[in-house]
Amino acid sequence: MGKESALLICNHKSDIDWLIGWVLAQRRGCLGSTVAIMKKEVKYLPVLGWSMWFSDYLFLERNWAKDEAALKSGFQQLNQIPVPFWLALFVEGTRFTHTKLLAAQEFAVSRGLPIPRNVLIPRTKGFVTAVKETQGTIPAIYDCTFAVPKSETSPTLLRMLKGISCSVKVQITQNGGIARNI
Repeated sequence: MGKESALLICNHKSDIDWLIGWVLAQRRGCLGSTVAIMKKEVKYLPVLGWSMWFSDYLFLERNWAKDEAALKSGFQQLNQIPVPFWLALFVEGTRFTHTKLLAAQEFAVSRGLPIPRNVLIPRTKGFVTAVKETQGTIPAIYDCTFAVPKSETSPTLLRMLKGISCSVKVQITQNGGIARNI
């Protein structure tokens, strides 16, 4: 892990999931070649967003008519990177909240899908496009699940800046293989 290019499929539990991903990438020696697909507004955040923008993260407007071309172009650029890289995709498309979970459960019932209890319904267009456009370049797909113990408050950047510690469990499964807790 970390020695080959990989697509990381992640759930979106808190506003510091990107930081958890950075720590994981740093521990595996590939922080410098990690990019993510993010909502467009993030790139305007001072320092943090700017660093993501200059690191060639892919930014979406959440409008498929516009995002499809941007993703395909971004994936073509990634395919030219001569070193292994990680591409993180938060397939839920938004952070997990109780309100969004209820909406996801209603959607699942209306479509005859399994009813989620701890995650949102994934948005599949970006994932399918990522797999198609990076086929032959990315040999590994990691399923990364971030979980916060029920006894703890979900971590936030503000809480971390205040020095309030948090606990997050990360479970990783490679291409349907055996899960590893990090």
